[in-house]
Amino acid sequence: MDYYPPTGIAILMIGMAMLLCCQAVDGSSRLVKRSNSYYSSSEYGFTAHPQYSTSCNFEHDLCGWSQMTGIDTFDWSRHSGPTESFGTGPQNDHTFRNGSGHYLYIEASSPRKKGDFADLLSPPLYTPRNVDKVQVNFYYNMYGVGIGKLEVYVIYAKHKFEEKLLFLKSGNQEKLWRSHQLQFRPQFNEYQIFFRGIIGNTYDGDIAIDDIAVYSQ
Repeated sequence: MDYYPPTGIAILMIGMAMLLCCQAVDGSSRLVKRSNSYYSSSEYGFTAHPQYSTSCNFEHDLCGWSQMTGIDTFDWSRHSGPTESFGTGPQNDHTFRNGSGHYLYIEASSPRKKGDFADLLSPPLYTPRNVDKVQVNFYYNMYGVGIGKLEVYVIYAKHKFEEKLLFLKSGNQEKLWRSHQLQFRPQFNEYQIFFRGIIGNTYDGDIAIDDIAVYSQ
């Protein structure tokens, strides 16, 4: 299967469970002690107390989802109404289907180039031991002749630091919001989900997501 190699997040999370020299906001270097426990706070949230489910329509904020730094190329943008480029992106959000509702998208215009990608990481999640399936529901919009790829992964930050591809869609999917539901059996009780948007060939390749829900079944 042809997809962008997802190596960055696993490498970063291995480092964040150890003593690392990381980059401060002001550009200076500092030594930060990071715990491998989910009951300790973390800049990226993967050591926070896990929860059983998460959902977000992006109307007010990211609902605990995180923009990754240091591994991806740029960030997802929270937006309402049409995107800035003609011939790509949704006209409205999915939740309210009007200009006041919000969604997340990746802007494919300059300075972006083919292969650039943005990652959005869920809060830490936990599956009860008597439950063996996780459901992931979301809506996506991939309209434009220059569309790249949308990928969804599960990662086990506390354990094997491995990423598993759960969903991949590429190319123009027409001018509408499409729904997708998937199920998977987690290898470990603690896990996280992340969405990766990858820039395609041209500027008319905006990819949007909305109304995400992740929960145990």
